[in-house]
Amino acid sequence: MKTMEYRHIIVLTLIGLFILGFLTTYGCIGGSSCKANKDCSNWKYCDIASHQCVLQTGYCEKTTDCNSTLKVCNTKTHICGFSPGACEKDVDCSKWQICDSDNQCMAAPGYCDNNSQCDPNYELCSQQYHKCVPTPGICKTDLDCNSWESCANTKCMPVNGKCNNDPDCNRWEACNVKTHTCTPKEGYCSSDLNCKGNGNWARCDPDQHKCIARQGYCTRDTDCSSWAFCNIKSTHTCTTKSGMCGGDPDCNSWETCNLGVHLCEALPGRCNSYKNCPTGKVCDESSHECR
Repeated sequence: MKTMEYRHIIVLTLIGLFILGFLTTYGCIGGSSCKANKDCSNWKYCDIASHQCVLQTGYCEKTTDCNSTLKVCNTKTHICGFSPGACEKDVDCSKWQICDSDNQCMAAPGYCDNNSQCDPNYELCSQQYHKCVPTPGICKTDLDCNSWESCANTKCMPVNGKCNNDPDCNRWEACNVKTHTCTPKEGYCSSDLNCKGNGNWARCDPDQHKCIARQGYCTRDTDCSSWAFCNIKSTHTCTTKSGMCGGDPDCNSWETCNLGVHLCEALPGRCNSYKNCPTGKVCDESSHECR
C-alpha cells in the first residue's frame, strides 16, 4: 500500500512540475517570459535570446527607469515626463514661462504666477492670463474702469447719473444694475416724463420728486373746494357734488347758485317743491312754476 501511495505522490509531483514549467515558459506566470512581442505589454518587446519582456526605448515601469531627477514615470502611459514645474529648456514649460537655472519653470518677463509679482497697491495676478491686472474697483486711469466709471484716487467710481448699487443714487432712486443708471423708485419721478403713465393731468414736483396734479387738476378731494370732489377715476378734475354748486352754470335753468352755502335755489317765481310757492299754490314739477 505504501509503495502505491509513493508512486501516486511522485506522479502528481511530476505533473505539477510539468504544468509549472509550461506556464512559466509561455509567459502565464510572472508575465515576463515570452516567445514573441505579442506576449508582452504594449510598452515592452520580447527579447528572443532570454525570452523575457523588456522595456521599449522611451518607456518606463517605475521612476528610476527615467534616469533623471527631473522626471517621473507615468504609470498609465508608461512614458517619462517632467515633474510638476521641472524643465530642461523653455519649451518644457507653459507659453508664459521660461526654464530657469534651477531647472524650474518660472513666469517670463511681463507675466506672473502669483500676486506677489504684481504691484500690491492696485494689482493682482490673473490666473487666466498670467498677467498683472488691476484689482476690481482699483485703477490707475479711466481705462482700468468700466465704461460707466471714472478713476478717482485709485478707485473706480460711477460717473454722474450712473451707479453700481443703490447707495450710488439719490434716496428717491434705485440702481438698475443692467444699465447701471439711477432710475426713480416706484411712486417717484425725475421729470414729467415719469408721470405720463398717469395721463396729462400730472407733472413731477422737483422738490418732492413725486407726480402731482397740474393746475386745474386734482389727485384728492382736499385739492378741491368743499362743494366738489376729485374725480380720480377718469378726469382728475374737481367735480361739483350733487345738489351743490360753484356758480349758476352748475344749476338748472330755473335755479341760481347761492354762493353763501353753494346750493342751487329756485329763481323768484320758480320752484323745486311746494315750499318755494306762496300759500295756496303748488309747484308744477314739469315747468317748475308755482300754479
